[in-house]
Amino acid sequence: FVAHPQCQAQIGEMWYSGVPFLRYLNRFAYLMLAIPIGIVVCPAMSFIYLVSPWAKVARIVNTPLMKFLSYTCSYLTFLLLIISAKLYLRHHMDTFTCEKPDTVAYVVVTLVFLWIMGLIFEECKQIYSSGAKDYFASFWNMMDSIMLSLLLASFVLELITPMRLYKLEWQDSEPVTTTVSLLLQQTHRYRDTNASTLAFFFHAPSPSPQLASAESPICHQAKRSAAMNNFCQDFNGRVQVIWDPVWVPDPELLSDVLFSLGMIFSVSRFSFIMPANEALGTMLVSFRRTLVDIAKIMGMFILVLMAFTCGMAALYSPSRCQNDFFSSFTDTLSTLTWSVFGLGNIDAPRMKDDSAEHEHPVSTLTNNPQRSHSTATVGIYLYGLFIFCTNVVLLNLLIAVMSNTFQEVQDERDIEWKFARTELWLTFVEPGNPVPPPFNIIPSPRFIWKCIMWMLRRSKFRHLLSHEGKKVRYVAVQTGSNFELQDMSEDKSESSIEGRHTRNDVMCLLVRRYVRHVERMKIEGEDGEKKNYLFQGDKYAHLLDEAKLQILSRMDSERIQMERVLEHRVGTLVRKLDESTRLLSQQVDKLQGLKGQGSAPASPSRSK
Repeated sequence: FVAHPQCQAQIGEMWYSGVPFLRYLNRFAYLMLAIPIGIVVCPAMSFIYLVSPWAKVARIVNTPLMKFLSYTCSYLTFLLLIISAKLYLRHHMDTFTCEKPDTVAYVVVTLVFLWIMGLIFEECKQIYSSGAKDYFASFWNMMDSIMLSLLLASFVLELITPMRLYKLEWQDSEPVTTTVSLLLQQTHRYRDTNASTLAFFFHAPSPSPQLASAESPICHQAKRSAAMNNFCQDFNGRVQVIWDPVWVPDPELLSDVLFSLGMIFSVSRFSFIMPANEALGTMLVSFRRTLVDIAKIMGMFILVLMAFTCGMAALYSPSRCQNDFFSSFTDTLSTLTWSVFGLGNIDAPRMKDDSAEHEHPVSTLTNNPQRSHSTATVGIYLYGLFIFCTNVVLLNLLIAVMSNTFQEVQDERDIEWKFARTELWLTFVEPGNPVPPPFNIIPSPRFIWKCIMWMLRRSKFRHLLSHEGKKVRYVAVQTGSNFELQDMSEDKSESSIEGRHTRNDVMCLLVRRYVRHVERMKIEGEDGEKKNYLFQGDKYAHLLDEAKLQILSRMDSERIQMERVLEHRVGTLVRKLDESTRLLSQQVDKLQGLKGQGSAPASPSRSK
C-alpha cells in the first residue's frame, strides 16, 4: 500500500512542495545544493520566521524538505558542539572554580544547554501532540529520550564539581591558599541533606610567586590547563581532590560515563537520515532485522555459556590454586567468553606443574596424585566441546540466519526502502514547529498570538472572538451504537467529542491494522506457503478431474452422435436398398407379366 506508485507520487509532491526544483536534480547536484542551504540559508530563514512568521519567505521554512535540511544541520552542529566541549574545551569549564570564569566557558555552557533544552522541548511537544503511548511505541523516540537524559545529566554533573569547589574555596572572605588538608566546615549542614563531603589536599612545596593572593590553587591549575589545553601537563602545585565518602560516585567520573553512553546514542541517532538514500536505507533495514536475529541467538549462547561456566568452575574448584583461568566463577566466565572471539589460551585447562607448594588439591580428602592430570584431561575435553558448540554450531547458525534475513530484505528491497523513506518523510510532513533547536525555544509572534487567543477563549471575553465554536479540525466519527445527531452547541461540544475518534485516528487505525496484517502474513509465511501449495495442488487436481469428466462426457456425446449418424446412414442405405429391391421386383413382375401376355394365345392350339 505505502510503496504503491500513486502513494509515492502523492507523498513526493508533499515532500518537495515549495521547492519543486530540487526534485529533478541528480544526487551530486542535490547534495552540493543541500549542504549550503542547510548550513547557511536555513538558520537565516529560521530567524526570519521567528521575526515575521507570516512573510512569504517564511513559508518556505515550513515545507517538509526545508524542515528536514534544517533539523539535520542543527543536529550535526549539536554533535560537533558537544564533542568539542567535552574533549577540547573541558578545562575551560573547570574555570568555574574561579571567581571570574573564562568567557569561553560561559559561551560553551550556554550553547550546550540551549541546544539540549530545545531538543527536550521538541520531544515534549511530540508527547503532548501524539500521546505517551504512541510516542514510546517508536524506537527513535525512545532513543531520543535516553540520549537527552544522559547528555543533560552529564553536563550537569560536569558543572557540579567546579561549583562545589568554588563554594568551598570562597566561603571565607579570602581564598584558601594553604598547603594543609582542608575539610569542609559546617559539614553537618550537608550531612542533613544527604550530600557528600569534599576533602581537599593541596600539595605545593612552596607558594608560587605567580599565584596571586586572590587566586586559589585549583583556580590557578584550571586556568593553566585551559590555556595549554593539555591533560598531561605537570604543574608544581598539584591539587588532589578526594570525594568523601567513597561510596558516593565521583561526579566527574559519572559524568564521563554518562557522556560516553550519550555520545553512542547521539551518533547512532544520526542514522535517521539513512532511509533518504536507497542503498543506505536498505542496509539500515537489514541492520535492524539482523539485531533481532542476534538477540535470538544470544539467548541460546548465554544458556550454553552459563552451562559450561558452572560445570568447569565446579570441576576446577578443588584445584583453584593450580589454575588461574578457571579458579573462580568470574574467571571461568571471562575465559570462556573471550575464547568465543578467538582470544582464549589453548593451555587454559592445564594445571601448574612448577609450583611445589600447590602440588595437591586444596579441598580434597584424598591425596590422589593423578587427580590434577584427570581434572586437566576432563577440562580439555569440556573446553574443546564448548569451542565446538559456540564457534562451529552457534556461529554458523547465526551466519545462516543473518544471511536469510538479508536475502529476505533484498528480495523486497524496493518496498522496504520506500516504506522506510515514507516513514522518514511523514515525520516532517506532519504539522509542527518548522524551526530547529535551539531556535524553537524562542517564542515567535505567532506563538505569542496563539497563547493570547488560548487565554481569551477561556476567559469571559470569549464571546467576542469569531469562529469560537469551531473546536476540532476533522469531523467526529461515531463509535458506539448511538448514531443520533447531537447538539453541537458550546455546552455539549466537548462532551460530544469525548469518547470518539477523529478522522486521523481512524486512518491511523486502518493503516496499523493493514501493516500488522502484512507482518502476520510474513511471520506465517512458511505455513501459509505450504497451505497455499496444498490448496493449489487440490485445486489443480480438482480442475483435472473436472477436465477429465468434461472430456469423457464429450467423448460419450460424440460417440452417441456418431452412432446416431451411422444409424441414420445405415437406415438410409437400407431404405434405399429396399426401395431399389422393390423397384427391381416390380420390374421383374412387370416383365413376367408381359411375358405371360405374349404366350397366352398359343396355348389353346397346342392343347388342341
